[in-house]
Amino acid sequence: MDRLIVGVLLLITITAYSQQTFTLNGVIKDQGTTENLIGVNILFPDLGTGTVSNEYGFYTIRLPEGTHRVMFTYLGYSTLSQEITISENTTLNVELEES
Repeated sequence: MDRLIVGVLLLITITAYSQQTFTLNGVIKDQGTTENLIGVNILFPDLGTGTVSNEYGFYTIRLPEGTHRVMFTYLGYSTLSQEITISENTTLNVELEES
């Protein structure tokens, strides 16, 4: 009986950690000027995580496989929100519009 319990716990642990993660990256630019935007917030509300674009407008984040809502927010610009499906390493370049 003890072996069965240990086996089940081991199987649950392996399954929980076997979910693949992939890299989402891209560059965020101003829609009008095509200049790179520094410090844009890239948020994943359903995952409770996010990242910020660097001095080149570049961002990268590791995400679990699946469909997630992503929000791009930046002061003085309209928020862009969309659903993305991650099943491989993905590049998502974005242009934000001034509000």
